[in-house]
Formats: sequence, structure tokens, C-alpha cells
Amino acid sequence: ASDQHRVFTALKKIYTKKWLATGGSKGGMTATYFERFYPKDMDGIVAYVAPNDVVDREDSAYDRFFRNVGTKECRDRLQGVQREALIRRAPLQKKYKEEAAAGGWTFTTTGSLDRSYEATVMDYVWAFWQYS
Repeated sequence: ASDQHRVFTALKKIYTKKWLATGGSKGGMTATYFERFYPKDMDGIVAYVAPNDVVDREDSAYDRFFRNVGTKECRDRLQGVQREALIRRAPLQKKYKEEAAAGGWTFTTTGSLDRSYEATVMDYVWAFWQYS
């Protein structure tokens, strides 16, 4: 929040119109904290997602959300996509490897293409509801 305030203070002299802070996930938390500590800086805040989890081991709110979001048909189809992606792992990983080579992607954070693929598949439902 303090870093954002310093940037705002420096740029407000140049950009004199109204200001809006936005963000998703950690960025949403940052926008919220920025508003909390510097309430006179921004003219508005839009925190698309701001997961302020104070009890990290207790995730039942997410479980309830995923059990009830959308229609049952949609939830079942999303789960089906995940299942197919795991069943067809070998040919899809081949395509993933080709895309990675063409795009210059690396897997240093996850450790391997296989781990990255699995993380992507397992995160599919979450990403669908968060960004779609």
C-alpha cells in the first residue's frame, strides 16, 4: 500500500484526472489495503477478487461455492473436461510441450512440464469460475 501511495503521489502531478485502483486475487487485496491505508488517494476501488483468507486451513467456503456455483450440468461438464485432460494426458502433454517450445516457456517454477500440466488441469475449474 505504501509503494502504491508513493507511485500515486508522484504521478498525480502528471495525471490530474480521477484515479481507480483495481486488481484480482493478490492485486485485489492490494487495492483493498491501499484504500484502507490511503483512503484519500483513489476515487474508486474495484477488487475483482480479494481472497483475504485469515484462516488458511479452513476452506469450507470454497467447497460450498464450488458445489453450488452455476448449474449442475455446467459443473459436471467442467469436471468432465478435467477428467478427459487427465485421461488424454500423453497426447495433450505433447501439444503442451510443442507450445512451450514455440513460446519459449520454461517450467522452473513448477519443476517440470508434467507438474505444470497437472497443476493447470487441476486449476481449470477454479480459473473458469474466477475469470469466465
